[in-house]
Amino acid sequence: MSARKAANTHPSVHTIQQAVKWTVYALLIINFAFYILEDWNRAVHTLHSGSTFLDWTGEFATSIDESAWFLLLFMFEFETYIVKDEDWTGSVAYIVRGVRLFCYAMIAHAIYAFAVTVIHLQPTVAVENVSSLCEMVNADVSYVYNLEYTKVDEQTCGKLSNDSRFYWLADDPIVSDMEGLILERDLA
Repeated sequence: MSARKAANTHPSVHTIQQAVKWTVYALLIINFAFYILEDWNRAVHTLHSGSTFLDWTGEFATSIDESAWFLLLFMFEFETYIVKDEDWTGSVAYIVRGVRLFCYAMIAHAIYAFAVTVIHLQPTVAVENVSSLCEMVNADVSYVYNLEYTKVDEQTCGKLSNDSRFYWLADDPIVSDMEGLILERDLA
């Protein structure tokens, strides 16, 4: 009798699986918040008043991609744990398929945006007549290295790079040295 009572006090395998699953989901959402902050930081340095909707969605491609995957994950949970088989009727099935299609479009957009980024980072255009970042203090540019964007101003210019050759990144007011340019291309 006491052995049976002791067995009932242990959590079931299903309970442990659910706890692990929801812990992983929570950690993924925290990680997602960091992606949003990273996208926002990049957008602050690359977008301007003339930026198009496609420019905006391109800068937030990682967040959009992650959102789509989270929504697909939610749809899987919805199909698996919320909707019963007998409730899987025409309207529910159409809504789920519509949401999936929307997610696939978001993922396809992210792939497109990442490809555009790679293409835009390929040309190497040197910054003319500049041998120090401090010469660019009044040029309203930012310096990037390892996805870390820093406004070039009097306080930061001497600390960012000791190189004497700098390169424009895409059409943005962003510069980097050769090492940073290579790193940006690799990360893209």
